[in-house]
Amino acid sequence: MAQAGPSSRTAGTRTGVDTCNSQGCICCGHIMKGADKFQSTATGKHYNITQHLTCKTPSVIYIIQCEKCEVQYVGKTASTLQKRFTGHRTSIRKRQHRPIPDHFNRNDHHLDHLIVYPIEHVNGSKELDERELYWITELDTITRGLNLGPYKCVRKQQLGDDGERSMGPADMQVEEFKESPQKGKRKLGGNDDRKSKKRKLKNNGQSVFSSETEELLSTCEDALEDGKQAISEVYSKLKNVTARERQSMQFLEDLK
Repeated sequence: MAQAGPSSRTAGTRTGVDTCNSQGCICCGHIMKGADKFQSTATGKHYNITQHLTCKTPSVIYIIQCEKCEVQYVGKTASTLQKRFTGHRTSIRKRQHRPIPDHFNRNDHHLDHLIVYPIEHVNGSKELDERELYWITELDTITRGLNLGPYKCVRKQQLGDDGERSMGPADMQVEEFKESPQKGKRKLGGNDDRKSKKRKLKNNGQSVFSSETEELLSTCEDALEDGKQAISEVYSKLKNVTARERQSMQFLEDLK
């Protein structure tokens, strides 16, 4: 059985996925508590989780899995899974056209079908990127999961170029469009044809951008959650300072 994370560990060291024990933690309501191993739903291969991980462990690789159809998604966050999950949950509720909300907003799916769990803690942003790519490849979550492919591959398929492998959820809609009959007698070519395909993809309500765009959106969401926490901490500290002046109290109210 393969291992996720460092292979060396001290005898008796606690390993596997656990809850954070914070009252009302939304992420822990979806986390795979007690798991010390996981399976690729695409390849059937099993892996050990060799570290003790919770939703509050920073800098992790994680998996989102659909309980109903068992399709998987590999993600990363330099922050915590708890904060990253907040972004995923928000995108699902807002019905954004991205891989995770597209899947869990299908007619026969909902948020309760979502399972999430960290599989590896990583030190450093470079290694985090490398390990995410490793797990996406190892678990085959582009062709048989919810991860998107690189821009250049997705772009070639959107423009009708041949010879490229399927690159994830966005490309399913590209293939459907290519196979569908043209309506009307007007023939399109060049830029008009490209714009028409883009409109078709957008109207179908499916992800039409690349993994790079998804990564930027996730990074922004993490930064937003970090900012909210920082402001909350500043507010709490300032509130404890004995400031009775009217101007100071007004500042605290504005900050709140």
